[in-house]
Amino acid sequence: MDWSNDNCPICNGRAREALPRMGDFAEFICDDCGRFRITGTALETARLEGDQSVRRTAIERAKERAAADKSMPKITSYDF
Repeated sequence: MDWSNDNCPICNGRAREALPRMGDFAEFICDDCGRFRITGTALETARLEGDQSVRRTAIERAKERAAADKSMPKITSYDF
């Protein structure tokens, strides 16, 4: 898997995105937000959402679900 430099869709900080994308999600590694996946619809929503607290809430919800089943956090449109 290759990694491309990008901006985190949650905090807008520096992040790396896994390339190529496989399926309807993108995978990011961010120093602040950690490693997570985000669906295509949620990614577009995050990039358009001006309120960072809404984006932070989305990743916190994904992290809570992931902790319950010990998986990688995956942000979906339901998290917004």
